[in-house]
Amino acid sequence: MKTLIRIVTAAIALGAGAGTLQARYSGSSLSREAHRVVDDANQLTREVNLHFRHSSGYRHLLRDAAEIRGKAEHIDELSHHLHGIDDLRHLQDDLEDLDELVHHVAELVEDISHGRGHGHGHTHGDTHHVERLIASLNRSLHSMERMASEMGRRCRHGSGRGHGSRYEVRVAAPSLGEHIAGRVLQRVFRRR
Repeated sequence: MKTLIRIVTAAIALGAGAGTLQARYSGSSLSREAHRVVDDANQLTREVNLHFRHSSGYRHLLRDAAEIRGKAEHIDELSHHLHGIDDLRHLQDDLEDLDELVHHVAELVEDISHGRGHGHGHTHGDTHHVERLIASLNRSLHSMERMASEMGRRCRHGSGRGHGSRYEVRVAAPSLGEHIAGRVLQRVFRRR
């Protein structure tokens, strides 16, 4: 009896993670785009510091670039933890907010770069690559918005394959220890 208790205890300890549910979605592309948005947002902050430090709109631009970076990091985190339609809606709302902010910053950069900003000051060096960086950021955001919209449509209307949702909840593959523990338990209970 003590042996049986030890075997069952070991099997339970080894197999504790076997039932862990992981939310999986067809969002690896979404996550990659989110990483790209974070990278572009970080680069944008560096470029603002480098090129716009002596312009009259520097503080405003830097504050907005920092806000873009913070929102991008939040969206990146969300893209890895989508567990249902509510999380997806949250992501879509945040993407829309960030898209508006990026468009605002694009206008600021264009105005400052082309001398249409208010006040005095100047930019350092060519700033056309900053405009291209913002355009890249914008394309990534629009791509994420399309992916999230498609995921939401499939989640609400089914995937067309009879599953009812694009989201799949599946059990993580068991480790070798979990597999062995399961086999031991099968043998123990077959003997009874």
